[in-house]
Amino acid sequence: MRLVIISVLFLVFNLILVNASIQITPEKITFNNVLRDGYAETLLALSTDKGNFDVDFSIEGNLKDYFTIESNNILTQEQSLRTKIILKTPSNIQNGLYQNFLIITFTSKSSPEVTTSSSISKSIPIDVYITDTVIKQLEINNILIDDIRENQNLDIIIDWTNKGNVLIKPKIEVKILDLKNNLIKEREFETSLLPKQDNYNINLGRLNKNEYKAVIRVLLDDSLIQERTLNFFVLALNEKISKGILTSIENQDRSHIDDKTQIIGSFVNTGESELNAIMITEVYLNNNLIDTIESNNINIKTNQNIEINNLFIPKELGLYKFKNYIQYGNKISNTKESVLEVVPSNEPLQEIPLSTSPMFLILGMALVIFIFVRVNKAKRRKWQQKQ
Repeated sequence: MRLVIISVLFLVFNLILVNASIQITPEKITFNNVLRDGYAETLLALSTDKGNFDVDFSIEGNLKDYFTIESNNILTQEQSLRTKIILKTPSNIQNGLYQNFLIITFTSKSSPEVTTSSSISKSIPIDVYITDTVIKQLEINNILIDDIRENQNLDIIIDWTNKGNVLIKPKIEVKILDLKNNLIKEREFETSLLPKQDNYNINLGRLNKNEYKAVIRVLLDDSLIQERTLNFFVLALNEKISKGILTSIENQDRSHIDDKTQIIGSFVNTGESELNAIMITEVYLNNNLIDTIESNNINIKTNQNIEINNLFIPKELGLYKFKNYIQYGNKISNTKESVLEVVPSNEPLQEIPLSTSPMFLILGMALVIFIFVRVNKAKRRKWQQKQ
């Protein structure tokens, strides 16, 4: 009887394991236009809505020795994973497509009654395209300046992505002006950026109490990439600072044409005064800005975490990219991106988990019945031998 109980517990555990919804984004990794003796990296996000897992990573394929994985190895409902996949290609590699696979193994420890653990593995394709063509491309994701007090240093944070395939050296020109356009400070900076997303922090020291504007120009090889003018305050020690953080963006992964898609942003008022804020969503298709959506104006109290929604209705098939940020007063928050794949109406919007399949449940119950019958037959034989 004990064997039957253990078998049932083991089956139930495996049902829970398989039924655990593990999300991996993206479901396919593509490194385009990687040079020989080149560098590329990308991020993989993992989350689950139930269960605790140990996570192991391995790579199979022709380039497996040239990948590095940087990640924590614990996935829980409360703790998601952001895994960095780094590729450093050899100098003697030939041009072309190289197909590899990232194998992710999720292991959940069993209950004390069951002495084994159970694992499931998922395979993520990794396509690497090697080329001789040098590409230099810099994209500015966001430029941030917060209000400060007189005793604080002014920081400018540039969130940017090197979308090319070589090391680049962007130049930043910064002018700080008062509202009468008198020049207060002027600085130039140059830095290096590998093909990846990164933040660059500029410290400009302290300023006197006043309202200012910063004119920031980002250049690459003397070509202007972006120019931005941002207003900010240097406040007295007893004045309240207004600021906030867009902490997350959520929307469904797939939809059909004319389906309503809710884009939900979570924003925290981290400042010292109430804010009136709207969420702005820029919609891109094929790298072209096709729409800008604004939410209703919402009042947000200090330390309040609030959800702000925008509604998008796609009119054609394709992969849409959303750039989302919060505007409050004359300031904007950090930017967070999300994507939506619009598929033909005959395609399902989500995969059906294996554990919801009737065949899977039937096979599981059949296994329990089989074990139960075998145990009873063994007991009957022992009883007959004693007679």
